[in-house]
Amino acid sequence: MRLLLDEQLAFKAMVTFLANLHEQLGWDDLPSLLGSMALIDGVPLDAAIEEDWKAVVDQTFADCSPSGAATGLAMDQAYSAVVHFLDARFRKGQTDIGQILQELRSVDLLPGSPELMSEWAQCTALASNSAKAISAVVVKDGVACEIHTKSGRTS
Repeated sequence: MRLLLDEQLAFKAMVTFLANLHEQLGWDDLPSLLGSMALIDGVPLDAAIEEDWKAVVDQTFADCSPSGAATGLAMDQAYSAVVHFLDARFRKGQTDIGQILQELRSVDLLPGSPELMSEWAQCTALASNSAKAISAVVVKDGVACEIHTKSGRTS
């Protein structure tokens, strides 16, 4: 069965993915973006983030299913949406994510970087499991903290 992510689940997968990249690779440019992406009652803290994400997902849906029959994004389509979202943020002046964007653009899903794609697959699976999905990522002093409200777990 092919995993499909709706707009909200793909956003949660992206936040998880970027938070993990920051933690694992030390990409210092991510905390400010992650702070803007923090979800409060299911809505990103920065309204522009939500608008940009919705525009990218709507365009991805249109590109994938011109008839409008798409019900979700496949893993590769959601990854493409992440890259397009970061590109939109970069073009709007968030230049601190330029290096991250360049690195993510250089990865094609097939064959791509096995480690990066494995991480993306884990994040999409986590987001699709609503009992464990991240509800918010809070960044303070450069440290990302995940808030899992459905499972009651905070890490």
